[in-house]
Amino acid sequence: MLSEDRYRLTANRESLTDDLRPEDVVETLLSDSIITVTQKQDILGKTSWRDQASALCDLLPTCGPKAYSSFRLALSVKYDWLADKLDNTDVTQFKKNTENEKKKDPMTALDDRTFKIITRNSNCMKNWKSIARSLNIDEDEIEDVYYSNERNLREQVYQMLIRWKDLEGRNANIPKLIDALRENGINSVADKLEGYKV
Repeated sequence: MLSEDRYRLTANRESLTDDLRPEDVVETLLSDSIITVTQKQDILGKTSWRDQASALCDLLPTCGPKAYSSFRLALSVKYDWLADKLDNTDVTQFKKNTENEKKKDPMTALDDRTFKIITRNSNCMKNWKSIARSLNIDEDEIEDVYYSNERNLREQVYQMLIRWKDLEGRNANIPKLIDALRENGINSVADKLEGYKV
């Protein structure tokens, strides 16, 4: 899930837990392969609908890149006011905070140029799972990225980097990416990133 979409969920968590009955949206999430049957049972097994909604809000950010759009669509059926609230969330402050993080340490912040360097390199594409492990992305996340983008290798690499950035925040930086690349013998790309960083 994109950082901006996580922000929308977090900013509206109180409204979601106050108004949402998860039983109305979990079937859509299940049919879209966003959640599993076990996860659905875990959510609906909570004692109150507020606890269920809270569990769903905790789970969604870990459910892959399509989770937000599927959830947003499911909301629009019975909870159009909540869907509108998500759509109308002011993300200006979130974007400012993201830009401020880049300004604080522009030499180490991941940006679009870094992503392009990685996603356009055939060695990175072939070895993306090993790179992900070197970045301490757990196996469930790696498999989720793989199966969510099964036929698109470049998108797998891109989503792996997004997932890492979402999980690590400011700790996801160019020096750590360079270390992971070198650990996997992809020194030419590491050199290119070092040249870009300097």
